[in-house]
Amino acid sequence: MNKRITSILLCFVMMFSMLATAVPALAAPASTCTFTVEADKSEAHRGDTITFTVYMQQTGKQNTLEFTVVPPEGLTYVANSGTAAEGISETLGWTLAAEGAGWTEQSMYYSGFGAYSYTGTEKIVLMTFKCTVDDDAAFKAYEFGLVDHWADDETYNTKNAVVVPAEFSVLAKPVAVTGLTIDETLSVKTGESTTPSYTVNPAEATNKAVSFKSDNPAVATVNETTGEVTGVK
Repeated sequence: MNKRITSILLCFVMMFSMLATAVPALAAPASTCTFTVEADKSEAHRGDTITFTVYMQQTGKQNTLEFTVVPPEGLTYVANSGTAAEGISETLGWTLAAEGAGWTEQSMYYSGFGAYSYTGTEKIVLMTFKCTVDDDAAFKAYEFGLVDHWADDETYNTKNAVVVPAEFSVLAKPVAVTGLTIDETLSVKTGESTTPSYTVNPAEATNKAVSFKSDNPAVATVNETTGEVTGVK
């Protein structure tokens, strides 16, 4: 009898062991930090100034953050334009001695540290800065992110930090039309039609679209799009 009871008990132990093994452990949610850079315009021209804003949104707990601003080729940082968001240390709760968050102009470096964790999850502004578009900047789409970005929690474990870059395009400025020249003088008979040739100046004008009209339709009509002239009388 004792052997039978022992055998049954062993079966139960094995079954419970298998059930415990089959149930997966629930992993704790990852602690994240997202830095987002946004531009105040989606399109710019050479010589324009663009204002950039850096945001942060995190989950979990955060005790440090850092990143460096490095403009992409074609943009030049405007000296002394970098400014930490007003009251950012208070927003993060990092206000004790040796704590705080701020911008270092000389090294283009932003950093923050707190002895106590920031646990807010809203999207907050960290700083703003400005760049000008170089006179020889390529006409193309640009991305402006951050380099050497970093964040960790209260136990100095690295958070999953990512950067969402600003996206914008540098476009050529429109070239205005300065004039239009009809290259010939036309003479048409009643019922006949002819189309004049013309030149739009300058040759590199952005929009060379031309429309035509007659100042005396009773004598001659003109096709608005092609310029074809038809004699009436």
